[in-house]
Amino acid sequence: MTRLEQIVQGLYSKLSGISGLYVMRLRVFEENELPASNLLIESVQASDRNVIGAQDWDVKFSVLSLVGGDAPFAALEVRRTLIHTALLTDVRLGGLITDITAHGFEMEPDDELPLVRLWQHFTLQYRNNSLLEA
Repeated sequence: MTRLEQIVQGLYSKLSGISGLYVMRLRVFEENELPASNLLIESVQASDRNVIGAQDWDVKFSVLSLVGGDAPFAALEVRRTLIHTALLTDVRLGGLITDITAHGFEMEPDDELPLVRLWQHFTLQYRNNSLLEA
């Protein structure tokens, strides 16, 4: 298992108490599956921070949550808080990473459906001693 796969598994484990959580789900959510959240890895890039014999990496990811109904903002706030708290209580993810940073959130009501999307953005940093593998 690569270091990145270990990190994604660690993120999933941290968020496993949240019902309807998926990792990199590409299929559209059906109404009967809501509320649901999807962890999306957006980019993995080598950082400018180098140490001898190792490389630091930045992983940008978001958690997209969807809640249906006519007044879902309270339900989204509960989900936002659960995700934020789960990810930021251990900023080293059990030693897998060096840090995790939250970059805020956005709520996006759907124009056609009684649905609201919540985007939460994060960056995590990790160090890998192998130059052959991110």
